[in-house]
Amino acid sequence: MDEEGCWSIYAGIVCKPAICTGSCLSGPDRVADIGCNGYKRQMAQDKAVRWVPVAGLPELALASLDFAYESAQNRLTVRAYFRDVSDMGFPQFEPPAEGVIVAFENVEAFKAYEEFTDPLFAEQLEVPMLAENVPYGGTWGFIRILGSSWLARLADRNGSWDADSASHWVVKTGDKVLHVANISSTVPIFQGWIPPN
Repeated sequence: MDEEGCWSIYAGIVCKPAICTGSCLSGPDRVADIGCNGYKRQMAQDKAVRWVPVAGLPELALASLDFAYESAQNRLTVRAYFRDVSDMGFPQFEPPAEGVIVAFENVEAFKAYEEFTDPLFAEQLEVPMLAENVPYGGTWGFIRILGSSWLARLADRNGSWDADSASHWVVKTGDKVLHVANISSTVPIFQGWIPPN
């Protein structure tokens, strides 16, 4: 664990401490830049943009997530659960499903944080907010980081690949943040909807 409380995990192997500062996606039309230009950082190349893992994804924040890494397949599977505000007097915001399942293949690294220990929060990187005025607001749960300084640091430490050959994905709930680095030619794969209870 490093000084920020983060374990560095490369393809499922917990490594020595490192500084942690810093349907499927079919093309650029599935990543929307909603104007996250107002952040202050030392490394201003990091830019958070909205990523939509499947058409028809509701405009809701994520409440929680679970993930499992399969080393034999080098696959990280994430189950992301929607926040349901319908039982708080907003029936129009009832999620169509409990959540979604997304798989990341060809994983180079992943790391998870409590919200306030995530360097993106600490360094005030703005992330995409919900586009509609959803009660209690929140951030959009699926984010791609362009010009990722984390990928640059990973590439420097690894030496066998460079940051331009990888992608940086984020799944963000109200209090948990998961970062995933994978080979850029491998987009996250929508595995299905989690049915309602």
